[in-house]
Amino acid sequence: MLFIPKSALAFTCYSNGQSVYNGSATFVVIVDPIVLSKTVDEVIISDMSKYASCKGSPGPRFKDGLKGIPADIAPTFARLGYEGYFVSGGEEFSFLQSTCFWPDNKCTIRGSDAEVTLPIDAKIGLKRVAPGDWNNVADIPAGTEIARIYGEMRGSGVWQPSWRVTWVFKLGAPVVVPRYTCQIERFDNDVTLPSIDREDLRHKGDGRVDKVTKSFRMDLNCVSMTGVSVTFNGTKMPDKDDVLANTTPGNENIGIQIVSGSTPVKLGVTNEVIESSQEHESLNYNAYYYYNGKDLMDVHGGLITASTEVTFDYK
Repeated sequence: MLFIPKSALAFTCYSNGQSVYNGSATFVVIVDPIVLSKTVDEVIISDMSKYASCKGSPGPRFKDGLKGIPADIAPTFARLGYEGYFVSGGEEFSFLQSTCFWPDNKCTIRGSDAEVTLPIDAKIGLKRVAPGDWNNVADIPAGTEIARIYGEMRGSGVWQPSWRVTWVFKLGAPVVVPRYTCQIERFDNDVTLPSIDREDLRHKGDGRVDKVTKSFRMDLNCVSMTGVSVTFNGTKMPDKDDVLANTTPGNENIGIQIVSGSTPVKLGVTNEVIESSQEHESLNYNAYYYYNGKDLMDVHGGLITASTEVTFDYK
């Protein structure tokens, strides 16, 4: 019978001077200062090969190996539109994938049973995959967890769920979260349309009266890459969700329609108008009379007035 010393069987992993063999442990890694913004699509937060390694025999007898199983990114960073990823062996892998880290990114079983010490081949990164909710995330203090990855050891050719090594990555310095917003530089809040004859309505029938219009605009000074959405609210003409009702008594069959490009603006509906702004932006609209096509005898001379409240949302 052959007796093998425990030390010869031990598959040991190290992280910043700490170690674990054939078992479980949790290591905390403090991450150098990072900068996040909409201009930062990817950032490597940690290169594990610089401080983490494993010692074992990846040969045909013991088949030692280490793989990362699906990892977690902290909710704060997910809210900013980021997801986590690994880079191992020059290839990129999602946090949602199992990824080999040792002895290489294939967990290769080598031809020799020689014991080797090799760095853990894993870089940990963040990648922006969504616009994010930047304006509702506070600055992130030092010590905040960024991500948590889980390594599972293989020994004697079998992956061992109880041999789990956890690395917790925390900020070493605060992260200032930029605010994406705009200031309104110009707002045409009093829009007067030219007069129109009742006969023009007779020939038009139900719909927007294109004969006369009045343009108006809103000029914005924005933090670059701000997303802008706009909502118009106001009293609607009955059975019309894109026409403002006349608020002057009489002429209930006439209203005002706001048009963006060639599309009528639906009231009470939030529309994204700028996905990623420049520093200076203009929003251009046109106002038109709208006749609902009902009894023309009910149309009389006089004012047609309507009002709308405009709400801006930035992200």
